[in-house]
Amino acid sequence: MYSTAQSHLQSGLFQRFLNGLLAKLGIKVSLAQFIIRKLAHFTEYFLFGIMLTVAIRFVRKDLHGTLFFEMFLFLACPAVDETIQMFYKGRTSSVRDVWIDFAGCMVGMGLYRLVVRIFSKR
Repeated sequence: MYSTAQSHLQSGLFQRFLNGLLAKLGIKVSLAQFIIRKLAHFTEYFLFGIMLTVAIRFVRKDLHGTLFFEMFLFLACPAVDETIQMFYKGRTSSVRDVWIDFAGCMVGMGLYRLVVRIFSKR
């Protein structure tokens, strides 16, 4: 829950770092701050999706029957997060961000489930 100025400063610093790294690698692309911010949303919730799936796996030894519960949490958490942002000065709420966050969670959960399936067959 950073202010708009703090949030732009953080993403601006990361943007300069990432664009500098890409330039050193010879990749002629300049990532806009908008892309950086959306990638941050996706990555944050990608990690959340993995962590929540792991946590549910510890409570329930198998993942059968947990898909809809996980999907509910994966949609509810970003929706609550974006709703809270409406009450911070200078911040806005975005349905697009909710869907980006939800997609990150689903990819994280899917990757975790895929890895579990691959290693459980061995």
